Amino acid sequence: MALLPILLMGCTCSVEPPLQLDHIVLATNNLDEGIKEFQNSTGLRPTYGGRHANSYTHSATVALKGNMYVEILAPKDNLDSIPAFFQKIHGLTPIGFAVSVNDVSRFKRRIETLGFQTNGINNWLRKKTEPEEFQCNFIMTNDPQLTMNPLFVNWSESAEPSSLESDGSSYLKSLELATPYKEEVEQLFVSNRTLFQQLKFSKRQQAKIRFALQTPKGLIKFGE
Repeated sequence: MALLPILLMGCTCSVEPPLQLDHIVLATNNLDEGIKEFQNSTGLRPTYGGRHANSYTHSATVALKGNMYVEILAPKDNLDSIPAFFQKIHGLTPIGFAVSVNDVSRFKRRIETLGFQTNGINNWLRKKTEPEEFQCNFIMTNDPQLTMNPLFVNWSESAEPSSLESDGSSYLKSLELATPYKEEVEQLFVSNRTLFQQLKFSKRQQAKIRFALQTPKGLIKFGE
């Protein structure tokens, strides 16, 4: 895939707000066990986030400083069997992260001018308790195939992360995305600017995410 060069000098277009980290996703094959594991490791207690209406998953969340959060994702309890993806997961495993954008449609057009292809704008719905629900629009790139690394999301006005409350002292220390598309992803973030300096990239044939949290129990690493 040939990406267009980034032309920032002399641009007369309106400036998009910088990209901000929305949340990081940890997968587990059982939500209750995942919550216990996270709490034992960090001293932070995730709260139930709700069921994903258009998926076989549900989740719990824990807020961090900086208007971001960690989501623990697991298959719903009422499934006949654990989906194949989750059968391969043992313990809390980082599988992706989401970046908030101000205008999904505009952001989609912008990254497509850089040479990326997307799968269009998708809708996501998470229901907590009736009638409480969180809705968002999101896009992913499919050329290069980045899957959830990262997801670009815009929540409805009533949704997180602004509606979550952190303990005021826990925060993201570092976030690393290892990917075979290091140069392409770096270009995407440089061209759209970013407010979270914790994000680093490395080149690796198989995508992998590592991150570290400063917590009541010290510096805790995931994905090592």
